[in-house]
Amino acid sequence: MKQKLFVATGELEQCEGTVESIPFSHDDSYILRLRLNDNSKISAVIDYGLLLGPPIVVGEHLKLKGEFKYSMQFGDQLYTVEVNRKTINSSSNLVKEWIARDRNIPGVGIASAQKLVSTYGNKLIGILNRQDVEQIMSDTGIHPTKIITLIAAWKKYDQELRTINYLVEKQFPYALSKKCISAWGDNCREILERDPYYLSAFLPFEKLDTFVQTNWNICKNDQRRLVACAEDILYRSYQEGGNTAMSANDLDTKLRQKTKYGIDTITDSQDAFYVHENGLVQSTGAFIMESYVELRLNEIARTRLFPRTFSEEKLEYYQHYSGFPLHANQINAIKNSVINPVSIIQGGAGTGKTTVIEAIIEQYRDTEREVVLLAPTGKAALRMREATGRNSQTICKFVSETTRFGRTSHYQGAIIIVDESSMIDLPTMYSLLSSIPNNINLIMVGDNRQLPPIGAGLVFQLLVKQNWIPQAKLTVTQRQKLTAGIPDMAQKILDYEVPEFEPMKKIMFEGVSFKHDSDLQSTITNAAKLYVAIHSRIGDSINYDLQLIADTKATVAELNKEVQNMLNPISGDDYVTKAIYQPDKTMFVAGDKVVFNENNYEKNLTNGVVGTVLEVYPQGKFYGVSGEVVKYAIKIKFEDIEDDVYLTETEFYTQKISLAYAVTAHKSQGSQFHTTIIVANSTYLVDNSWIYTAITRAKHACYLLGDEEVFRNGIKTETQALKRLTGVAFAKHH
Repeated sequence: MKQKLFVATGELEQCEGTVESIPFSHDDSYILRLRLNDNSKISAVIDYGLLLGPPIVVGEHLKLKGEFKYSMQFGDQLYTVEVNRKTINSSSNLVKEWIARDRNIPGVGIASAQKLVSTYGNKLIGILNRQDVEQIMSDTGIHPTKIITLIAAWKKYDQELRTINYLVEKQFPYALSKKCISAWGDNCREILERDPYYLSAFLPFEKLDTFVQTNWNICKNDQRRLVACAEDILYRSYQEGGNTAMSANDLDTKLRQKTKYGIDTITDSQDAFYVHENGLVQSTGAFIMESYVELRLNEIARTRLFPRTFSEEKLEYYQHYSGFPLHANQINAIKNSVINPVSIIQGGAGTGKTTVIEAIIEQYRDTEREVVLLAPTGKAALRMREATGRNSQTICKFVSETTRFGRTSHYQGAIIIVDESSMIDLPTMYSLLSSIPNNINLIMVGDNRQLPPIGAGLVFQLLVKQNWIPQAKLTVTQRQKLTAGIPDMAQKILDYEVPEFEPMKKIMFEGVSFKHDSDLQSTITNAAKLYVAIHSRIGDSINYDLQLIADTKATVAELNKEVQNMLNPISGDDYVTKAIYQPDKTMFVAGDKVVFNENNYEKNLTNGVVGTVLEVYPQGKFYGVSGEVVKYAIKIKFEDIEDDVYLTETEFYTQKISLAYAVTAHKSQGSQFHTTIIVANSTYLVDNSWIYTAITRAKHACYLLGDEEVFRNGIKTETQALKRLTGVAFAKHH
C-alpha cells in the first residue's frame, strides 16, 4: 500500500494503530512502524520521558498524538507528544529483569524468563508463588531442575520479591521501577515510605508530584513536598543557568507558582538548602562545595612549611637559552608564583602566559619539588605539553588517578600549575582541591575575559576579584607581527571597540576576514563549503588543524550535517559504509570527527575532548568486561588517550558524543587551531566574551560569517554569564 505523504502544519494529529515493527529502541526512546486502523502505515518517534510501563512490543495497540515532520533521509514521521496504551502491569517484566540480573540462579537466564513472561504475562508472580513445578513444566517446556532452582531463589529472595510487589502495587512505571531497584535495592519500600519525594533523583518535580499525589496520602503543604520542590527549583537553576545560588524572593515566587506555598512555610530543620544572611539560598551540595573551595584555598595560602625562594640566576639562564627577553609584568608573574603558595596569572591571547609557565618550571630545575601541569580539557593539556615539552594532563585524569591510588601525599611540596583556569567550574575545582595537600604552590593561569565555564558556578572569575590572592596581569602582546591581526582585533574587542572587518575574498593562511549574510541557512551552507574547500586545498599544509565554531547548538548541528555530507558521506560512487544513528537522527560513520560531551573519570575523558571514529557497530559489538557482557556501539580514537575508546550503546544513544566538525564556542575553549571559521546569527547568545573567545581560538587565520550587526552588537554587549549568582565569595579567612 502506498504510504501517505503528510504535510507539516504545526498542528497535532491523532493516530491509532498496531505496532508492526520497531526499527530502533533504547530505554524509553523508540522509532516505530504502525499499521493504522484505516490500514495505512506510518513511522512514529517516541522520545524519552513520554512512555510509561514496560517496553513497547510488536503487536501492541497504541494511540498517539503528535506532529508529522518530513526529512529527506527518513520521510514522514510522527513526532509524538502523547502516548496512550492499554494498561500494562509491570510485574512480569520486573520478574524478567530480576531473573536476568541475579547471578545466583544457575542455568536460568533471559531465555527462560522470556518463556515465562510470554506464557503467563501478568499472572507470573502468582504462578511462582504457588510453586507448581509440574504446571510450569507442562506450560513452558522448561526443564524441572531449572524451575525448582528458580522457585527456590524466588523464596530465598523474599525481600526483593516484596520490593517488586510493592512497586507493582504502587503502579510504578517500568523504567522508574528499574531505577529504584538499581539505586536502593531491598531498601526501596523503606526509603519511599519515609519520603516518596526521594524520587526527585529520577523525575522532574511536576511529574514526580503528580505520581506521589496519586499513590501516597500526602498533604499539599507537607514539608517533604515543599522541600523537594525547592530542591528541584535550585537544581534547575544550577543545571540550566549555572547558578549556585538564588535569591530567596525568586525561590519563594517559583515555589508559590508550583505548590501555592511560600518558602516561609518550610521549617528550619530541613537540610536540603542553606539560607545566607544576605538573602541568597543555595542547595546544600552547592554550599558545601563553595565553602570547601574557600576553606582549602585559605589553608594552602597559610601553609609555609618550606622556603619559597626566587632565583635570579635561573631567570637569567632561561632568558638566555630561550632567546625570549621577559618584560616586567612577566617577571613579576614568575616571582609572585614562586614565593606565594597560591597565585593567579591573568592574560589574554598572545600575552606570553606559556612563556611565563616555562620560566616558572625553570625555577625548580635541579630541585626535589615536582612540577605538575594541569588543564581542564584534553586539548588544552596537549597544547601545554607541546609548548613546554613536559608531561601535562587533564584535571579529570589527575583527580581520578590520585584518588584511585591514594597519591595525595605524593604531591607534598609540588608546584601545581593549572592552565585555562577560567574554564574550571565549581565541581571540578572542588574535586581538584580534594586531591592535593596543603603544602604546595598552586598557580592558576587564565584569561578572565573568556567565556565562563560550561558547568555551574564561577571560580577563577571570582578569585581575580580577591586582593588577598597575589596576582599578575599580562597585557603586552608577544606574538610577532600581531599574528596576522588576531591579537590586535582581540584587544579591540576587549575594549568593546568594533574593529574594521576585512571582506572575505579567498582562502588564506594568515589574517582575519568577514562575509556578511543575514540569512542563516545561506550562512551555514557557505561556511560548510568554506570548511570543505580549506580542508581539500590546504588541509595538508595546516595539518588539517581546522575548526568551525557556531553560536547555537542548532547551527552546530546543521553545520555538522552539511560538512559530513560533503566530506565524509555514507556512500559514494563506488562504496557504501556502515552507519549508526542517535535518537535525534544524527548519523555517525567511520572517519567522522567527534567530541565527548561530559567528564568520565573511568575512561579519562573530559568534556570537549575530540576524537575520530574508527568503527561503528549497527548491530552492536559484545565484549566481556569484569564478568559482564557489554554491548558497544562505536570505537573512537581520542586525542591524548593512548588506547582506543569503546562507547556502550547507552553512552552513544544518550548522546555522550556529538559530531565535531563544528562546535560551540564553549566546546572550543581551551583549544587553539591554525584556522577557524566562526558563524554567528544569534543576538541572544553572542556577547563580548563569546566573540573574544571564538576569535582567539585561531592562531593564524580566522573567517567570520554571519550578520554583521550581530557581531557589532555582540562586541559591545557585556558578558551575561558573568552575572551568575553564587553564594560564597572565596574570601580570606582571618
